[in-house]
Amino acid sequence: VTLGTPTTGDNCAVASTTNDAPGVFPIGDTTVTWTVTDSSGNTATCTQTVTVTDNIDPTISCPATVNVNVDAGLCTASGVTLGTPTTGDNCAVASTTNDAPGVFPIGDTTVTWTVTDSSGNTATCTQTVTVTDNIDPTISCPATVNVNIDAGLCTASGVTLGTPTTGDNCAVASTTNDAPGVFPLGDTTVTWTVTDSSGNTATCTQTVTVTDNIDPVIACPATVNVNVDAGLCTASSVTLGTPTTGDNCAVASTTNDAPGVFPLGDTTVTWTVTDSSGNTATCTQTVTVTDNIDPTISCPATVNVNVDAGLCTASGVTLGTPTTGDNCAVASTTNDAPGVFPLGDTTVTWTVTDSSGNTATCTQTVTVTDNIDPIIACPATVNVNVDAGLCTASGVALGTPTTGDNCAVASTTNDAPGVFPIGDTTVTWTVTDSSGNTAICNQTVTVTDNIDPTISCPATVNVNVDAGLCTASGVALGTPTTSDNCAVASTTNDAPGVFPIGDTTVTWTVTDSSGNTATCTQTVTVTDNIDPTISCPATVNVNVDAGLCTASSVALGTPTTGDNCAVASTTNDAPGVFPLGDTTVTWTVTDGSGNTATCTQTVTVTDNIDPTISCPATVNVNVDAGLCTASSVAF
Repeated sequence: VTLGTPTTGDNCAVASTTNDAPGVFPIGDTTVTWTVTDSSGNTATCTQTVTVTDNIDPTISCPATVNVNVDAGLCTASGVTLGTPTTGDNCAVASTTNDAPGVFPIGDTTVTWTVTDSSGNTATCTQTVTVTDNIDPTISCPATVNVNIDAGLCTASGVTLGTPTTGDNCAVASTTNDAPGVFPLGDTTVTWTVTDSSGNTATCTQTVTVTDNIDPVIACPATVNVNVDAGLCTASSVTLGTPTTGDNCAVASTTNDAPGVFPLGDTTVTWTVTDSSGNTATCTQTVTVTDNIDPTISCPATVNVNVDAGLCTASGVTLGTPTTGDNCAVASTTNDAPGVFPLGDTTVTWTVTDSSGNTATCTQTVTVTDNIDPIIACPATVNVNVDAGLCTASGVALGTPTTGDNCAVASTTNDAPGVFPIGDTTVTWTVTDSSGNTAICNQTVTVTDNIDPTISCPATVNVNVDAGLCTASGVALGTPTTSDNCAVASTTNDAPGVFPIGDTTVTWTVTDSSGNTATCTQTVTVTDNIDPTISCPATVNVNVDAGLCTASSVALGTPTTGDNCAVASTTNDAPGVFPLGDTTVTWTVTDGSGNTATCTQTVTVTDNIDPTISCPATVNVNVDAGLCTASSVAF
């Protein structure tokens, strides 16, 4: 800034002229003080105003174009976010404003932004807000239309479709459809299109159903007559012929319900013609199947039967059932068998008849045999003792059996020995009739040994218990002396495997081969010679009782004892009151046999009570003469 030059003067001489102007002046008024100094140091001042004016406009750059869609259900957009313009100024921006409406109409709207600086200078820019209608119009199609074909045609014309319901948030511009002038048979989809003023579209579809309601026509082939197939009661591959059919449009199919295989007799076949629209017509045809095949028969095997009880004939003979068959069905099966068959061979003729009256025959042989044995009942069982001094019996009287036969008895015999051994002997009696049939019965002859054996027992046995046990095992009893008039079968005793302590009576038993017995007894004495065991409790350490030099009620604990048999008692010699120091307690265990064992335990009594003391009263004395200490103080 050029300030100019002040005018100065002095009665003597001006020495200097200065000012306080800044190097850079701020906007607005600045006061500059000028000072003049003379050669004597005298000064004078004056002031000058420097005014700086801001004549530079601010700058502004608008936000980019905004593209928004209309509000839901409306043709306008509100609440549009415009963004923020970029502004600047050589001094400072005071405000930024725009003329945007609260609600923007569809299409382009120009928004003008204005920036003002602190000196009132302004600048503007413009921003475009484009509101687009992006909401499709709405359309609801008319209901499905059902019409029949035109008379004599397969199409329908002049169909009334109805009117769709349309709407738009702005305005509907047009409504069109793609319906043909003539509708073909079946379903045709008609698409309706609605377009709004912004070119948005919506569609819906409507179905037009054209129905063919005219039935086709059919005439059936003539009746068919065939025989059954070989070996079957049915006929297959029957040629039915072809019906005559027609339709106003087109025949789609011609079918029948004929089975693949026809049964015997008359079968009604229904023919059905179906046109391309599913309309049908029917007619019927008869197929007659005849059975011209004889049945088959295979007789039961030869029957072998015995004569009836007491007779030489057989009645109630079960012949069995022949195997019959027919391509259709067996109606009946009969035979010429007599009620009673004579002895020997008889031929029976079987006849089978099918349901169509065709027949076949076969023969069967029935053989009757006499197989009745004679009868025999043996004499009763005979019981005898052995002969004196022997193990056998002789001269035994058996008695006589009772015999009989439906014809005649030829002989009666038995296989009895001359001398019978001890025990049971079975005597078999045999009767034979005149036909060689036989029968047997058995008679028992029992020879009994009624003499007891003899026995003498071994001497008494004395043993100690086994090591660590209260029993004795493996005891050698010895052997008794035995004998019998026949033979000794066994010698046993009831000795246990392990003998208990004390006396055990062993009973010996001798049994002979006939089961006779004799007994004697032997004593086995088992002695317990094993001492028990004892392990003392640990050393006990206790303090003296309060105010005493001894300890009482001392808990000694329990020693661990054991015995191969049983412990009878455990005792100790502990005093009731223990003296100060160590005391030895001797524990003694005794078993049931009087054997004993001992161990020792130490009880240590400790005096843990302190002595007592009470001091004399405080002593007050003076220092010794001429000293700073006191001696010979009496406590």
